[in-house]
Amino acid sequence: MSSSEDKIGPVRTDIQALDVGDCLAIYVPDTQRALTLNRSAADVYLLSTGEHSVADIVRLLAASYGVQEDDIRRDVLAAVDNLRDEGLFV
Repeated sequence: MSSSEDKIGPVRTDIQALDVGDCLAIYVPDTQRALTLNRSAADVYLLSTGEHSVADIVRLLAASYGVQEDDIRRDVLAAVDNLRDEGLFV
């Protein structure tokens, strides 16, 4: 599991992402897998630039969504771990 201080990303440059309304479609060429991320997971993916920690992403999304950081921290950690498990980061 990720810690709050870990810098997340960057995402791999060979991955193709397409915004399709309420979700983000991801294509991973080496595994030929296609994934669909809901909007909140997509937001985590898009903030995973290698410049932000989990704590930064939680803070940014909480401010953007108008919620408390404690209310989304677990979901952000789960999204980061899932994105990492899918091999989307360098």
